[in-house]
This record gives sequence, C-alpha cells and structure tokens, in this order.
Amino acid sequence: TSIALFNNSALSYSTTYCVTASTGLRSAGLTALGSAVSFTFTTAAPASTPATTVVISEVGGCRFSSTLGADCNANASRNNDEYVELYNPTNAAIDISGWFVQRRAAAGGTSCWATLPAATSIAARSYFLIAGPGYLTSNYGGLTPNYSSPTGTFLTGTSESVVLISSSGTCTGTSNVIDTLSYGAITDTATFLQLPAFSTSPLQGQGYERKACYNSTNDTNATTGLLATGGHETQGNSEKAGTSAGDWILRTTMNPQNASSASETKTCP
Repeated sequence: TSIALFNNSALSYSTTYCVTASTGLRSAGLTALGSAVSFTFTTAAPASTPATTVVISEVGGCRFSSTLGADCNANASRNNDEYVELYNPTNAAIDISGWFVQRRAAAGGTSCWATLPAATSIAARSYFLIAGPGYLTSNYGGLTPNYSSPTGTFLTGTSESVVLISSSGTCTGTSNVIDTLSYGAITDTATFLQLPAFSTSPLQGQGYERKACYNSTNDTNATTGLLATGGHETQGNSEKAGTSAGDWILRTTMNPQNASSASETKTCP
C-alpha cells in the first residue's frame, strides 16, 4: 500500500519529478500491482532547514576501527580514538543530562556508545565533545573532550548509524530519538533514521560534518565552504532537511570542537 523512494544522489531544488511503478513491482508477499501507477512531486525551494534542538554536528576519529589514520599520531596504539560532537543551534542552553549516544550497525544491531552524566548542558550556539575511550588529545591539536565514554564500543567507520537519544529513552532503544547520522551501506530501515545514508565510508582520520546551510560545500569556497577560511566555516552546523546523504559532508581532515570553542551563529540562507 506504500512505496518508499531512496535516491542515491541529491535531487535538484524546485524541480518536478515523475515516478512510475510498473506491474513488475512486487510486494513483500510477491503480489504484483494490478496496474501501473504514476505520480509527480516537486522538491523544495533552495532554502535551509535549520534544526530546532541539539544535533550531532561531527563524527570522526583517528581509529574508527583497528587501522591507524595516516594523518594521526603514529604512536597511538589503541582503538576507540574517535569522537562525536554535538551542537546547540538555539539561543538558549539545553540540558543534555542522561542523554545517550547509540551505535547502530548497518543491519540494525545496537550497542551503547555513551551515556552523558548528570548536570550537563550545552550553551546557546555552542558545542559539546564526547570522546571514545581511546581518544588521544595530541591527535586533535590538544583539544580536550567535555566527556569521555569509559566503555563505549568503537565506531567501525564503514557502515553504521550514530543515534542521539534523550534521557527519556534508553541507550539501546528506539524511542525519543533526537538526531541520527547514517553512512555506508545501510540495510537498517528504522523509521527514525535519516536516510538515505551518506554513501561514502570514511578512512581513518576523517570525519563527517553537518552542513551549516543547504548549500554548504566541502571546500574553502569564500561563500559556501565549510573548511578553514570558507564562508560557512563559522556558522554552526544546523542543516536538517532530513537525509544523511544531503545534510552532511565528508571531511578529509577532522575539526572537532568542544564547549570552550567559540560560539557560532548561522547567517547563511
């Protein structure tokens, strides 16, 4: 009775598309459509869709798994040298006491990556950095995490989802999800995931960063670039149109920020 569309590349803005389902399409029970059906839809106008609460803003690390990244400290000999960064795009502090970060495997298996401590909040337009058990500050310019997960399972760096859950849910549950990032070959179809996933899996020493605006780019472009000196570099990470494929870029160099980093405010379109 329904068809879900998952496009592997971004659609154009303000464009009308036609979709046809032929009688060759089968249901899960192998029942064919009685007749072909077509419909049209028009994509949104080119404008940002800013988040209204805390989001996952960057995920990266020198050791997503057992391989050491080329741009990381060669003396690091442990797994879990990774981080999950959160950003508060609103104008008021948000209490994140007891919130959870869940690691979700490509097919949907879950494990608890971090449980945030009591009396924890993120200031307005500011960041909060959560580190894996093997986080080595020297790999990140001496940047100290705001919280270190003592036992979190490491991120694989190939295909999985990172899920942020409020304290009214559970670390391995599926309720009260605040935000997600999915990347790689995801077969999990949980309705709360931001799918399609970002198709490119990261190498060690790389990271994913949420866009500041709908047109943020993975470069130093003076108008739209998210990288150093780019026009969107200091405008926060608040774009949340609803797909990991469209709301994120892959950074070949990591750029984690913590609660002491400068606050950032979105002014782009």
